Amino acid sequence: MTVEKIVLLTHWQIHHLILPEGVSEILYPGAKNMVVTGVVIRDFSGKRQRGDHYRSAMITDFNEKDKIISTVTSTILLSGEQGDPLVSGDMGNDILSLEYY
Repeated sequence: MTVEKIVLLTHWQIHHLILPEGVSEILYPGAKNMVVTGVVIRDFSGKRQRGDHYRSAMITDFNEKDKIISTVTSTILLSGEQGDPLVSGDMGNDILSLEYY
């Protein structure tokens, strides 16, 4: 893990996706059909600013005890408890319809 690929989030929420059988394994081997959203505290790549809302790539590993998520593109460190005020709980596939710029 390189520092440039670390994102620190607060007010985070896990979203469980329902994808057609076999699709996630073809596109993202090892993925768990989940993404995380939250508010950026720090993005070490510099792509996002503090306070930006963030949606991750597909989650490949989630260490709930240490609040560390690995995705196909980055490592996410979670701060605080689950609960993203900008979304209403686990939105499932609907989270994919939100546009991020």
